[in-house]
Amino acid sequence: MDMNCSDFLLFIWLFIMIIGIASRDEDGMDEYDRCWGIADGGKTRGMFGAIYKDGDYDIWSNLLDHNPYRSY
Repeated sequence: MDMNCSDFLLFIWLFIMIIGIASRDEDGMDEYDRCWGIADGGKTRGMFGAIYKDGDYDIWSNLLDHNPYRSY
């Protein structure tokens, strides 16, 4: 079975996505969020990457969010 370039790129993309999903905790935060302190103080991430604080949408955290590894 020959693997062409598009199959290989698809494999790499899937591998990166699986690793990214696996590194999130129960609040939806990943290592990058914990490093920059975004994951502190009762904050969680929703399914589409929005940040919530104590269940309410956190406007400032979402405006200043700079996580390059978060896939929306």
